[in-house]
Amino acid sequence: MFCFYTAIIFDITTQVIKHLNSVAIFLRLQELKAQYEVHNNMRNEADNYFEQALRIIPLSDEMLQRQFHYELQGRWNEVSDKINEIQKDVTRSISSDEISSNEKLKLLEKELNELRMTINSFHGVLKTEEELDLYVERLTILFERISLIQNEIGRLGLLPAAESERVGILLSSARCVEGQISEELDSAQLLKEKIQTLQRGLSRFRKAHKRLSMILDQCEGSERQESDLVAAAVDRCQSVANELAVLWQDLMALRQMLHNLPTGMRVTVSPVGIERDLSNIQDVHTELESRCAHLLSLLTNRLELWRRFERQLEMVQQSVQEADYMMELLTVQDSVDYDRLLKATERLEVSYFFFTLYQFTLKYSKFIHDNNIEQ
Repeated sequence: MFCFYTAIIFDITTQVIKHLNSVAIFLRLQELKAQYEVHNNMRNEADNYFEQALRIIPLSDEMLQRQFHYELQGRWNEVSDKINEIQKDVTRSISSDEISSNEKLKLLEKELNELRMTINSFHGVLKTEEELDLYVERLTILFERISLIQNEIGRLGLLPAAESERVGILLSSARCVEGQISEELDSAQLLKEKIQTLQRGLSRFRKAHKRLSMILDQCEGSERQESDLVAAAVDRCQSVANELAVLWQDLMALRQMLHNLPTGMRVTVSPVGIERDLSNIQDVHTELESRCAHLLSLLTNRLELWRRFERQLEMVQQSVQEADYMMELLTVQDSVDYDRLLKATERLEVSYFFFTLYQFTLKYSKFIHDNNIEQ
């Protein structure tokens, strides 16, 4: 990354030196300044990532890395100073009191025509967010320039009638150009904000999908666990299904926002990257929904099997308790009449049946658990 910015700095420095004494310096300068602002935003972001990385992962050569970073910052500041110096020279060339009003009017008229030609030349297709950033910076610089031109026109004092008429026409033309630039700049900034909102939405979906996928992984691991753990996994899996349903609505709203991006600009914006990312996220979402539905069905069936087992176990335990009571009754009493003996025998037979069922249920459940057979 540092090599990348070093190359950018060298390129910008070369261009500044090359066009320092150019007659059409403004047109070159506004393009250069736009590129500079875009790269400067990237550099500021890289600085933040650099500091965060050093806090998270300590490096043995941290001092050396900071030295490289300091040198890079110094070279970047040199470029910033040169660009600012050129801007001041261009501004002074118009604001200088040594220029006659007639020459100043010619200079302002020339620059106004150049601005008009520049804004009218904007066309084509912007395919990336970086291209849109550069376009916004270009318009920002043009707006600053037209504001400066209008201020210089307003500073002109008392002039002869012929020149006063020229000033009025020039001021009216400048306001018209300012309106065109302002309208295009507002549209471009609004579009940039919408795209940034889309990017934040995509990032939120990526984080949510990653988190929900980890929850489903945990639920899969609970499939062969005890009844309580399976029940908890069913609840978590159901919560994932509910959240996915809500996220799907948000995803559709995000796609609608993409389709309703502001139009009417002089250039055409084709956010193919966002469209591709959104389609990929939609595919991941669909896969998560399918996985969640399958896992929820599996866990629900497993939980139902556990519930059946617990109900049968409770019945068997109750029958065993009754058999114990009858055995105690028979052993305590010395004599038992026929009716009571018959009744006791029947109850023992029933208890034996349920006890046999209990043993079979235990073996069957163990077989199901060991072989992971669905019911």
